[in-house]
Amino acid sequence: MKHKIKNILVPRPKVPGEKLSQQLKLAGFKALAQPIMTYKATTSEAKIRQHLADYQPNVLVFVSIAAVEYAQEHFSLHLWQQISNIETIIAVGPTTQAALKQCNITSLCPDTYDSEGMLALPIFCQTSLNQYRVTIIRGEDGREHLASTLKEKDAKVNFLPVYEKVWLNFPTDQAEHWRKAQINCIVVTSNAFLDNLVRIINITDDYWKNTCLWVVISERIAVSATALGLKNVINTNGATDQAILTTLLNTELTYDRQKNT
Repeated sequence: MKHKIKNILVPRPKVPGEKLSQQLKLAGFKALAQPIMTYKATTSEAKIRQHLADYQPNVLVFVSIAAVEYAQEHFSLHLWQQISNIETIIAVGPTTQAALKQCNITSLCPDTYDSEGMLALPIFCQTSLNQYRVTIIRGEDGREHLASTLKEKDAKVNFLPVYEKVWLNFPTDQAEHWRKAQINCIVVTSNAFLDNLVRIINITDDYWKNTCLWVVISERIAVSATALGLKNVINTNGATDQAILTTLLNTELTYDRQKNT
């Protein structure tokens, strides 16, 4: 990075955003937690019961903390087993796995926290998956690549949406406010967040395009960010707070070394 990190924008939803911001501040960074989205429930006990009865999944995949929380809120996960013979539960990453653990649910977690990581789990590495009935618990969209790949190997796959993202509106000069707050680093945890940040920020502006550091959590988001013309993109290779913090600390260390040489 050519410039020292001055202030980090964390646009995550309120609770995880404030948690990450606090960790960044404890590590010596300035950080601004400003959610650009919130969640809205789209499910009910009746809908979950009907899905389980209709599709009889034996594998559940939870794609986010929100998926766990909204599912649990409307129908206790321990009761799902009474309707369908669930053999395996998969969490997309350690934070989702921790949310399941809080519900006393044991789950598998891949080494890399994305669809590719889940597809690399031994359960999905078999030539044929025709014995598996997979339900992906998610928001209104996402994980189509995971679903299509499993279907190609003859698994039966269905989605169970339990929430939707509600993107917040901002004034037209919001990007200027962030710039005045010396934001020169933005944490991006999904392509949807990237798309909506672009809606708020004019990325053709030299500052956001060439000066700001865009911290993304996967190669897929890195490719999207680069395709938009963003010049300073770094990949944490993980969505955990620790992965993001470690990457930023290493980035600062590299900057300091370059400055002193």
